[in-house]
This record gives sequence, C-alpha cells and structure tokens, in this order.
Amino acid sequence: MRMGFGGRACVQVLRLGCGLLVAYGCGRTAASAPDDASGASGGSNESGGAQAHGGSKPSGGASSTGGSSSSGNGGAMPASGGSLTSGGAFSATGGVDGGADDAGSAGSAGSAGVGGDSGVCGINVPATNATGGLQAAIDAAPVPSTICLGPGGFRGDLTLRAGVSLRGLGVGSVICGTVNGDAATSRRTTLSDLQIEGAFEATGNVQLSLRDLEINTYHTAICSPGSSVGVRIAQTGGGALDLAIDGVTLGSPGIEIALRPGGERIDDSIVIRNSRCDSTSQCYDFLRFTFDTQPAAQAGVGSRLMLDIFNNVIRNVVLEGVVFDVKGSLSAEDAAQSRLWFRHNTLASAGDSNSAIAFYAPPSLPVVVANNAIAYIATPVLHGDAPAVTQVGNLVSADESSTSWFADFASGDFSPSLNSPLIGKGSSVYGVPTDIDGTTRVGGFDSGAYQH
Repeated sequence: MRMGFGGRACVQVLRLGCGLLVAYGCGRTAASAPDDASGASGGSNESGGAQAHGGSKPSGGASSTGGSSSSGNGGAMPASGGSLTSGGAFSATGGVDGGADDAGSAGSAGSAGVGGDSGVCGINVPATNATGGLQAAIDAAPVPSTICLGPGGFRGDLTLRAGVSLRGLGVGSVICGTVNGDAATSRRTTLSDLQIEGAFEATGNVQLSLRDLEINTYHTAICSPGSSVGVRIAQTGGGALDLAIDGVTLGSPGIEIALRPGGERIDDSIVIRNSRCDSTSQCYDFLRFTFDTQPAAQAGVGSRLMLDIFNNVIRNVVLEGVVFDVKGSLSAEDAAQSRLWFRHNTLASAGDSNSAIAFYAPPSLPVVVANNAIAYIATPVLHGDAPAVTQVGNLVSADESSTSWFADFASGDFSPSLNSPLIGKGSSVYGVPTDIDGTTRVGGFDSGAYQH
C-alpha cells in the first residue's frame, strides 16, 4: 500500500468516467513532528502553548492531533494525526487526519468506512481534466478530512470547505486556477504539497495553513502561471484570523495581506516562515502587509495583532522586497500585547535602486526588524529610521562586496561563507532556534535565514 504525502492519511478520489467518484482510504501512522523548535509563534493557534513574547496567551491547549505535539521554529506547526487503522477511510468523529491541523483538538483514529482500504492511493488525472470532480470530492468529504491529489493538472477554480484539506505530490499536482478559502472559518484547513498556477484567495476570519506549495513559479508546462498576487488574504471588520504560511515558494507578486478592522476588535495571528521567492530574474512584493483602522482612530479595545515573518529568502529584489503599510492603531495596552516582527530573513539583489524593506509611511505601531541579511540593495530599509521601527542584529549593505557574505551568491546559496560577518551577528532576543533548513542555531545567532 502506498502512503499519502507528508505523513497524513488521506481520502483518495478516483475519477472513473461518467462523473463517478470513488473515495478510498490510505492508512498511515502518525508522522513525526518537525525538528524546528521554539514556542515563539506569536499567538498562532498552531503553537499549542504559551507564547514566548508579546503576552502569554495559550492557543487552546496541546497542538498534537492524535500524536505528539510538534515544537516548531518560532511557532509550531501541529503534528500529524494519530495512526489510522489500515482498513480505515474515515469516520465521522475521527476524520481521516485524526483532527490534524485543527488546533487544540486531539483526533481519534479513523475507523473502517467508505471504500475501505482498496490499496489505491492517489489519483491520476490528465492535464486536460477539469476541477469538477475534485470540487465534488471537496463538497462531499467528511469533516475533518484530507483529499490527496495525484499527478496531473486540475483546470479550473476551486472552493474549499472548512476542515477539508488538500494534499498533493509536490510540483506534479497542479491546480490551474484560483483556490478560494473564504469558507475555511470554523476549523483549520490546510493546502500542502501542491503547485498552484493562479492564486489563493481568502476573505474573512479564516483558519488556514499553506505548506510546501509552489504558487506562480513557472515550474510547470501544464498551465500558465497566473498574473495576479499569489496569495491574497483580506479581513474587513472584527474577528479572529489565523494564518500560517510555511515552506511556500512564490512568484511575484507574492503575498498580500490586508487587515481593515475599523473600530472592531480583532485577534489575528499570522506566521510566514521558511518560504522564498527564488526567481533568477526578479522578486518583488514577496509580502505586502496593510493594517488600517480608518475611519476609526483604533481597533476595538482588547485587540491583538501577531505578525511573525522569519527564515525567508527573497532573491533578486526589484522595486521592493517587502512592503509594510501600517497606519492603523491599537490602544497602548493592546499594542504592548501585539507584535510585528520581521527577523532572520535574507534579501539580496544586484545593487539597483531598490528597497529591501519599505515602510511607505512611518508605521503607527512598533515594528521589529531584526537579524536580517540585506545584501547589495541600494536602500536596505526605507523609512527605517522612524521612531516605531526597532532595528537590531541586521547586517545590511548596498555595496557589491556584500555578496562575499554568502557561500555562493551568484547561484543563490545564501548560507554564510567561511568567516562571514553574518556569523553570530544576530540578537538572541529575537533569535529563531532553527534556520530555514531546520538546522539548529548553535554558537550564537547568524543574521539571515541560514545558520553556518
């Protein structure tokens, strides 16, 4: 019996012709937790424990979903679900994932159910196939469950359901269209090990994990990349947004997050880690983050905003690598319990008149820019001298000589070179215990996404 990708059991959907869909089980034991360790998730509901900074606010108990809790680098991703019986497809209570990716709940093992164990794991859909069959499977799947996609192209747009996750086979599983996550509000929904040539969009108080994806990277001949922002998340009004982006490779523009609560209360947690724009031509707007409370003076009392961006690589920056447009306000007490951190990232270019990090206006909330490596970029931090911006542990340069900081700048190997000034430059206060590759940071914190 073949196993589903990434350590989770999954619903397999086989299109047999004439619109007939058959769901199969794919038994699997629980996956081991990620080897990146820290409790400093900034309030992500995936962290499963008290935050290390920005106020102590547990995220709803252990994040283990039927297995052991993962520890996570700077914010844990949950461990995979408990082991399934080999004959189990899914049960109404346990679900295929055993509750995986649903923060604070422990899933039970799946029982024998629809389809039993057919030995079929994965679907083989030709590149010309439409997404109609996949959408039908999403609509019919129990909650929680994970649908695993086989190789090939799924042409057309998709609408997700809360608690129904999609898992593919990496770049071999391609969705050619827009994936809409608006409905992913009542429980966590995950997309992983897929390629999307189009966009991912979600509006509202969603609970989403995007893991190990490629979005608009031009790495497939199955369909043309979309021309829009790869990931677009919008929240208007109050509520709770919980977003984790981990191990995602993006084209340009990359991620756009716009929070416009007005005077309503929010409790938002956003983690972007271990991701990259690694284009050999150009990268811009890897992240464009907006926080705006207009027309209200500030968001509702009791609000919390946790944004943590770490261990990312943005190569060949043009225009701006990352843009912050922070013009909304929180009460003094709420601001003290919130955080906007940009740390341990590597941004590089070729000396053009570009900005690595751009504050379009002095931010209205405190922002920490720490332990980053910014090399050969004319303006490392635009408006970085604003009173609300704290800079510590960064190594920045507009000079070509900064390319020597890295093992092989030209080929995109941004690990520190021998005797690089990046080594040990970072601040321990804002240090992330592991780097983008999962390597433990020992002997001090190197600036940038990589540890020597």
